[in-house]
This record gives sequence, structure tokens and C-alpha cells, in this order.
Amino acid sequence: PSSNEIKPESKLPPIFEGKDDFISLNAAMAAAHFEINPSLQNRSDLVYALSKLVAHRCMRTLHHTLVYSNPPQDKDCQDAIFYTLSLDPSNPEAICAKDGIDSPSCRNAFREQETVIRMPYKVDPNLLRKFESDIRIKEGEQAAAISKAKDQLQAALSIIQNEATEAKKKPSSDLMNAFTTLLDIHCLPILIVPNPEYEKLQQEQNKALSQDSQDPASSNTKRNDLPTFNQMLSQLINTPSKSTPIPRLRSRSRVISENCHYYIQQSLEYIPDFPRAICHRDGFYSPNCIIALRKQKISDAKASKTPISNVLGGLEPF
Repeated sequence: PSSNEIKPESKLPPIFEGKDDFISLNAAMAAAHFEINPSLQNRSDLVYALSKLVAHRCMRTLHHTLVYSNPPQDKDCQDAIFYTLSLDPSNPEAICAKDGIDSPSCRNAFREQETVIRMPYKVDPNLLRKFESDIRIKEGEQAAAISKAKDQLQAALSIIQNEATEAKKKPSSDLMNAFTTLLDIHCLPILIVPNPEYEKLQQEQNKALSQDSQDPASSNTKRNDLPTFNQMLSQLINTPSKSTPIPRLRSRSRVISENCHYYIQQSLEYIPDFPRAICHRDGFYSPNCIIALRKQKISDAKASKTPISNVLGGLEPF
């Protein structure tokens, strides 16, 4: 069978049985493709799909309430968390869904993700080509909306140039709307790529733990004597090198387009705590995103504005 076909003997995990919503079907297809061909492309697609699955099943009300302390007592949610972490132990969305959006583990998980416009490690060129192609297609389809938003942005910025310093601190609705449109168009899709070196360290620890538990000769060896994943990671990073120092090892990269990066930077220059930019930069389920949205909600309340009921407004974010 071709790489796009599911083998007859392939059996999808139980968490997908009886589910016909788009996000579950997409995750099931990604899992099937990865089972057939565990390439980096399919691995990336699977991690992205599972992240969306966990967010959908566990945190679907987060952008309404801006509160999430622990997972709902819901089997679909619990199964999604367990399945995702079994395949991707450092998955930020799954960790946050398990422990809460304000938990230290959630914050640490997102700190291990970096947002980039260029890959910091070698990947299959086809992976990037497909991503760049998807971006060009979307920007072509949204050309009219992009042009209109750019005109709106230019007009809003021209007004700012003529305003007093104090007035510049209060961004106009036109400015925010223009940035929102440009960010929503240019910042989706994104590409989530697991760091092979990071995963290699995890696999080495899992292998060591597995061998220790199966080796009778090591029955007297305490599991605590084995280096933890964090210790192995720290050792790798802190090992002196005669060549270029090893940069901080991140669990995965969140790849965005150059236009997305440009409008994130520009919007934060004029609106320092702009939630849309922060959410597109760090992820809509990241603590930084939720904190920015909470600040906006408080600001709106002080200004006697009607608080936003749903920040997504129909957007399918990530």
C-alpha cells in the first residue's frame, strides 16, 4: 500500500474509536501514517495533531474562562493526555492539561519550546518545503484581506505619528484589528518539529530504566541511582567543549513564517501586551497567552468595556 493508505491489519488506538469529529479523525490519521512510516514528517504531523486533540478534549473552555487548574473527570480527556504523553512525553499541551495552566510543569514545558523562523537543527527538506508551500497558498488565497489590513494598519500608524505621547499608549481599535487580521493570516499554519537530540536523550533514559528493571543482576540497584532525563540533559549542556558551546537543548521548535514573525514584533512594539501576538508567538494554550488574555480582560473591565467572551472568534488556533 502507498504511504497514504492505512494497512488492513493496522488498528487504531481505542481513544479514536467511535469519534467522528474532525480533530479526532485528523489525529487518528496522523497516528496511522506514523505507524506505517515513522518519518520526521509524520512524527511532526502526529505531535501537532495530538497537541490539538488534547486541547480540544480537555481545554475547550479555556479561552472563555481563562482558568484551567486540572483535567476534567472525563475519560476522553484523560485518555488523550495519557496517549499523547506516551508518544511525546514533553508535549506542553498534554502536560498543561494534566497539571493545570498555572502549574510549574506547564510553564517549564512551554519554556522548552522555541519559536523560530529557521530550523535550528537539520530536518527533512520536504518538511520545510511543504510548510512553505502551505503558507504561500494561504497568503495567495487571502491576498485581498492582507491588502485591506495593510492599508488599515498604515492609516492607523499614520495617526499615531501625529498623536501626543500619552495618546500613543492607547492603541486604537483600527490598529488592533489590522494587526489581528495580519497575524491570523500569516501565523497559521505553523510547523511543530520535535528536536531529535532531545528525544534521543529521553530514549536513552527509557532504555536504561528498562534494562535495569529486566536485569536480575541489577535487582539490588536502586532506580534512583540512574541519571534522570533532566540530569542527562544538564550534563550534555554543561559539558565543556573545545568548539562552539552547546546551546540550550529545546524539546521542540514552533516554526512560523517570516511575515508572522514580522507582525508579531511590530505589533508588540506598538501594543506591548497584545494578546494576539503573544498567543501566536507562544501558542494559544501557553501560560504566556493566557496571562496576556487575563490582563486584557482586567484592562477592559477597568475601561468599562464589554469583556471578550471568546478570544478565538472562530479562529482555529495553535
